[in-house]
Amino acid sequence: MKYIFFRVLNDSDYIQGELKKGILRQGWGNSTSQIRDENGNDKPYEDWRLEDSNRKKTKFNNIRKLLEINKGDIIVIPKVPHHDTFTICQANGDYYFDLNHDIDDFGHCIPIDVTTLKEFSYHTNRHAEIVHSKLRAYQRSINFVGEYQEDLINAMNELLSHDTNFKNETASDLIKITLKENLIHEFSNYSPHRIEDVVKDIFQNAGYMFMRKNKFDKKGGDADLIFSKPIEILGNNDESYTIYVQVKNKKGNIDYNELEGLNQLDQIVESDEIDKDYKKILISTIHDFQDNTKIEAQNRDITLINGNQFAELIMKYLY
Repeated sequence: MKYIFFRVLNDSDYIQGELKKGILRQGWGNSTSQIRDENGNDKPYEDWRLEDSNRKKTKFNNIRKLLEINKGDIIVIPKVPHHDTFTICQANGDYYFDLNHDIDDFGHCIPIDVTTLKEFSYHTNRHAEIVHSKLRAYQRSINFVGEYQEDLINAMNELLSHDTNFKNETASDLIKITLKENLIHEFSNYSPHRIEDVVKDIFQNAGYMFMRKNKFDKKGGDADLIFSKPIEILGNNDESYTIYVQVKNKKGNIDYNELEGLNQLDQIVESDEIDKDYKKILISTIHDFQDNTKIEAQNRDITLINGNQFAELIMKYLY
């Protein structure tokens, strides 16, 4: 698979309309500019130049790059549909020549899979920002991205999986999003006990008093961390409520044993026979909880904190 920056006449309604039909057209494509002969053979520069002695080899070489584009290649089209946006899509076949005789131009064509057409603002997300940052380095009409450009290639692949989005994020917001994504990725590199230490630091920095770790009742009840916090509205530090926290450091996007964490919290609270206000919290490093877990947690009055929310708490209380 190849990755390509493909520059076109961006203010042309005709070009953009053809793109929506699945045809990506390039200029310098009049009736005498075909780069293949009537038998489908590639023309050498000397033959192509016979039609116009002023034609330069650099233009010929640029057009010939179209022959290297194949089905499945990912193409970024800068400044389409608007000046501060770009379109990304996948080629759906090989180059062919199809002239619009009313215009006598734009005959060089690459078929496009219209189901892959996506449009983005330059500042929609981190991946779009990466693409935007590389535009100056790819100024020619057809530009192939080198294999060493791993960040750019990854960004182009990611964008194909997103929906069209013209939202503009500030640089600060994008950096925060990137930091959060990196944090979530890092969770799996730490042991459960180390993640519990992070949770402890978060709660203490948020004003909670640490009471103990790893409380078990030998009946299935379990709380990894227990905190206490005064009920400030009473103005009396003798009145407080207890927070039971269960922490699950899981890899991947799904934890099929989420309900176990809810059961452990319910059991430890029942064993404690606590006679004052309390709260139960289940923290997991997975992306999100399953729907049935969310319903069960709501019914049991247990607060859920997923990996995204946990990363946000880290950024809020530890940075």
